[in-house]
Amino acid sequence: MSHQQGPQQPARPGHFEELLAGAGRALDEVLARFSANEDGLRATRNSLYEVQRKVTDMDARLRQLDQRFTELLAQRYQEEHSDTLTDKDLGQPELADQITTLFVDLDHEHRQAWTEHYGEQRDLEDRAKTLAFVTKQLFGLGTTDISGLVKFYGVGRKRMIVDFETRARTIRERAASLAADHSFVFSCESENRHIVKGMQKPWATCDPDGEVEFVVTPAYIVGRRTYVPQQVFTRSLPAAGDGSAVVSQSS
Repeated sequence: MSHQQGPQQPARPGHFEELLAGAGRALDEVLARFSANEDGLRATRNSLYEVQRKVTDMDARLRQLDQRFTELLAQRYQEEHSDTLTDKDLGQPELADQITTLFVDLDHEHRQAWTEHYGEQRDLEDRAKTLAFVTKQLFGLGTTDISGLVKFYGVGRKRMIVDFETRARTIRERAASLAADHSFVFSCESENRHIVKGMQKPWATCDPDGEVEFVVTPAYIVGRRTYVPQQVFTRSLPAAGDGSAVVSQSS
């Protein structure tokens, strides 16, 4: 004979409290593990950040060393190949043209002024000495005192003199901006009084095989490179059996 099971009895209060306490402990363990994992993740993340910072610093340092190494190689190559062009040389040919043109214009203006005043062309040597004086005033001094040039050319040509002085000053400033080691060389160091190739050339119609008497226009030199050679006045050597010295005259 089967017996019908009656309704279950509700849990006792003490038993329910035990269940809650067990659930709380389990939750505390989960939270503790989660917190530990979070601290670990945070520590790992901080370590990664520190490694990344060190890698960035090392990369920056390596770039600096690489740049310095490249500069040293370039410097050594430049020293071994002194004729190699660098950035500072890029504007030099144009400046050299401006210098040469100014010298030509100075001589032309002097010839014109002389002809207007005296009705004839001046002797080649006198022209050379005049140009030597003017270029020394414009490029041989720290600052140009045009009063001497005004006195030399006359007050009527002051505007011309101011223009030449402005052009010369612009050239000097441009030369300084391109290279600190530039110079305008007036000295003549030829021991045998013959033209030094690459450094000098005869002025106007002077004899290229004659003896150098004096410098007419300065050389423009940057480092070891001569961009504008000196123009020098030369005196032709006397022919065999002829005791006279001959100087070519310009037309």
